[in-house]
Amino acid sequence: MSFDDDKDDGYEDYNSSPFASLSLYADEEDLIDLADAADPPKAELPSLTVSDPLETIVSALEGPPPIPSPVPAPVSPQKPAEPLQPAVLEETLIVAGVSLNSGETSQYMQQETMLNYLIKNALTDQASAIHLEPQEMLIRVRFRINGVMHQKTALPKNLGMPMAMRLKQLCSLEADKVDIPQRNRVQAKFNQNELELGLATYPGSWGETMVLTLRQKQSLQSGSILNLAQIGLSPLSFWRWQKSLSQPGGMLIVTGPARTGKTTSLYASIHALNILTRSISTAESPIEALIPGINQASWTPESGISFQDLIRSMSYLDPDVLLVSEWDSPETVEASVELALGGAKLVTTYPSFDTMGALLRLTTQGLEQFLIASSNVSILSQRLVRKLCEHCKQPERPRREYLKLLGLLEVEPESFELQIAKGCVECNHIGYSGQTAIHELLVINETIREAILNHQPAARIRELARTEAKLISMVEDGYFKCTQGITSLAEIQRVAFVNEFDSHDPRTAEEIVAICQAKEKSFH
Repeated sequence: MSFDDDKDDGYEDYNSSPFASLSLYADEEDLIDLADAADPPKAELPSLTVSDPLETIVSALEGPPPIPSPVPAPVSPQKPAEPLQPAVLEETLIVAGVSLNSGETSQYMQQETMLNYLIKNALTDQASAIHLEPQEMLIRVRFRINGVMHQKTALPKNLGMPMAMRLKQLCSLEADKVDIPQRNRVQAKFNQNELELGLATYPGSWGETMVLTLRQKQSLQSGSILNLAQIGLSPLSFWRWQKSLSQPGGMLIVTGPARTGKTTSLYASIHALNILTRSISTAESPIEALIPGINQASWTPESGISFQDLIRSMSYLDPDVLLVSEWDSPETVEASVELALGGAKLVTTYPSFDTMGALLRLTTQGLEQFLIASSNVSILSQRLVRKLCEHCKQPERPRREYLKLLGLLEVEPESFELQIAKGCVECNHIGYSGQTAIHELLVINETIREAILNHQPAARIRELARTEAKLISMVEDGYFKCTQGITSLAEIQRVAFVNEFDSHDPRTAEEIVAICQAKEKSFH
């Protein structure tokens, strides 16, 4: 399952594509001199296939250049190209009911050929988004792969701008309005794979920046909804989160910045709760996946009612479990807490930096009222990290200074053998393939509840979380996953927040591993 966490990025890769051997790389400098070229002639489009490199397609669409220029070298090594079978060449990409393989039958054949090529290569690279960013002389194209931006190519503006306008038309946006942000989602299909494309535009000094998100449509019937065992929880966090889910009533909040997999964890949690003896209702904006057996409602600004009114209306269905896709305002929090006070279990997401930040912010937005009535609150903070490529990862002994930088003061470098990314043909010389999550799970107990209601400072609450609630920090959870060969310390440093208060209660490497493996009974 893969969610873009505008809604979240997921943890699993897209299915392998027959276009895995294609290349889409060019240096910006090699295309700057094309920016002032004449408009493409309306002559018959030469015969092209998706196996042709981008430079060949650009050259064919622009016409023969006055002076032949050398083919630019790839920015990074690619897998060796393999001959495409006839069936592969006939593969079709349909966006909003329009085939981008229409060729000469479309008046937009040049723009659609480029869009066809870009989108198929993004699916090949397992990218979650395509970024089209106008610069002074060209349009920069970057893909977001496993949460990290990768430069792919640069297009001359006289080719890239018409392509971008055609993309807006396909996504049902107003192509002539370039000075206001716009956003919409459309359905797409690549062969038998159902996709959802989301286009967001933003006015800039050199033209509209566009981000096209790509997401495979999910369905529980297809087995693509992840369960709790697949979202990267350590054994201890899995046991604690499952225990919170099994308790009657209460509130479970998944928090983190954008694109950290919150929605994936949310759906996995609802999947675990979805049994015949429970009534589950949702208020979502929008619905990310249809799950049989659940009453799901999608809210849009055109609905005629507010999001909080939709949430309140769920009480008429007498649900056992409520899902609110996101707490995006104090009014949404207040409406949700009102329902939770009635005894229903509430599962939701909240954009925040960490567990403590979410807890303290929410107490000013209505959560304090729930804490007074019940201490059954769990907050799961998470980040996505890239998984090491199984074909090329190598052993590493980290330096002590590096461990101290992460706040692991009592961890000895030689305690466990860690792994480091190298890069090979299998991972496109990146060293990583796929994503998983690292977590920090705070289960509110009576001590923390009293500290919050007495308005204790954040440092004191964090100290109580470590000593009384046995909190495992996100860095410690990440280090545990490093010892299992799943990811690297470099990834932990890239995404995890180091809390200075945790250094007052440091743990050794052996303690961290034993705790995360749920072998320490005092942490149960």
